[in-house]
Amino acid sequence: MERIKQILNRPPIIIVQIILLFLLSNYFLSGFNCRLDVSKNGRFTLTNSSKTIIDKLPDTLYIDAYYSSDIPPEYKSRISLAQEMLRELSNVNSKKVVLRFYDPDSSNQDKEKAIEAGIEPQTLQKVEMSSAQVKSAFMGVSLRLGKEVDVIPVVFFAEEVEYQILSTLKKMLRRSKGLGSTVAILQESGSMTAPLPGPRSGKDTFGVFMHQVFAPEYGPAFPFSLNEDSLPADVNVLLAIGSPELSELGCYHLDQFLMRGGKIFFLPKSMEFQLEDSNPQSGLGMGQKGFAQGLQNTQILNEFFSHYGFQIGTNMILEPNNGMPMGPLVQMEEGLFGRYHYPLWILATKEAGSLSSESSFTKDLEVLLLPWAQGLEILPDKQKNVTIHTIISSTIDAILKEKYLFVGEKEVFKIKEEPIGKAIPMGIHLKGKFQSYFADKDLPQGANASQFIKESMDENSSEILVVSSPYIVSDILVVRDFREIYQGANAPFFMNTLDILQGDDELVASRSKKPAFEALKNISKPEELFYSIVNILLLPLGIAVFAFFRIRRRELGLGGKVL
Repeated sequence: MERIKQILNRPPIIIVQIILLFLLSNYFLSGFNCRLDVSKNGRFTLTNSSKTIIDKLPDTLYIDAYYSSDIPPEYKSRISLAQEMLRELSNVNSKKVVLRFYDPDSSNQDKEKAIEAGIEPQTLQKVEMSSAQVKSAFMGVSLRLGKEVDVIPVVFFAEEVEYQILSTLKKMLRRSKGLGSTVAILQESGSMTAPLPGPRSGKDTFGVFMHQVFAPEYGPAFPFSLNEDSLPADVNVLLAIGSPELSELGCYHLDQFLMRGGKIFFLPKSMEFQLEDSNPQSGLGMGQKGFAQGLQNTQILNEFFSHYGFQIGTNMILEPNNGMPMGPLVQMEEGLFGRYHYPLWILATKEAGSLSSESSFTKDLEVLLLPWAQGLEILPDKQKNVTIHTIISSTIDAILKEKYLFVGEKEVFKIKEEPIGKAIPMGIHLKGKFQSYFADKDLPQGANASQFIKESMDENSSEILVVSSPYIVSDILVVRDFREIYQGANAPFFMNTLDILQGDDELVASRSKKPAFEALKNISKPEELFYSIVNILLLPLGIAVFAFFRIRRRELGLGGKVL
């Protein structure tokens, strides 16, 4: 026994033990999730919504993930991250989620299963110095919950995985309960339209958003005319974009929808102008023209909506210091190139104080693009039992141009007026117990007098959210130059707003992580030094300390005296 002890205490044996300990510890610890997410907004960290939604699932969720293994190396790291996020989702509640991975490249059976599930291979391109290769690869997911089955054809970006899975799950749950969309879109003369993306797309359409963002989550849009009939009882949010021409009966139907506890999301348009080219794929096409002037219908709308506590300005707001960069690269000064900032396209940011940090609609929002926005006027004395909060505003350096102006770049840059000197509301939220517009008026012909509601039935149910740009999801934003902010800020804000108005905020946090590329958080010098010490010095130092005490113990055990 003593002989064995002496052998084990020899320096070469000690070194071998240390190496084995290091390898074994790495092997066992590799199964644990020890990564640290330092990305902006925690893009690679699951939100609390995952546990909330998964724990409430009525049946076991089966996630079948099909990922090809024979792919170019530059894609493998992204796919590995996506697979890791899927594993984390399944670990949220392993009793409710069964995750299975399949490799169509190594098994024809797996390939056939993927195609049968509705997952088509994607084309990946590998470009090298002297050649280019094209590879077909599977990277999709099939979900099965009870009798409901749905497919996500591409699950590639790790930061999108949670939102893709959860939004598909919620759609499947609604479908299993036979629930349709509870959002109606106001369609009257003067309203902006949502045609299929194509030749009819332009400044005054939002078809790309409705067909590619809204419909996959909520189902087909539900257009409705208030001039013809009252809204069905199962509709709880009305979306109105543009300058809808409402008849007196239409106003009555809108008023009674609000009195029943309905929510209105209104994006008004008070100024009309034309662009030289209405095709969004060709760019803005403002040129030197684009004469904007007030719409006559705004006065009629203001007469109605002023009763509820706000008015729409017949103007446009210019932000000289917070405009959207656009146009070709030009030399700003010697050695410095950039793009001019177009002041009529306002970048409302949290940093500039333009986005409320307290409102649930904007607290998680860092930036929002508001093209050609009008000012709003708040009338707090109109509704005594309604609270009004400004959620989006201009800076005090903004310029307010009344009634008419040219929106062309060159004409806008000639405007040298003084700033208004105060923040102008561009987004307001009204909530409370509203009094009916028709409370002291004769009801219009065709109104159902027996069901007339004089005031809101619940002080916490009726809401109006007004954002003063009808173009925040306009088809014109799908132009390549603006697509990043459209996908990363405007579209998520719009969808979050619809969710929050319906009392559902489960996807708000995960939806805000959708942008695929985002800068990492800045690391301070002390943090950088700390991580350097941990990565470079900690392990060797630990081995050295272990070896020192091991040798000391051995020498003491042999009876030697350490001086």
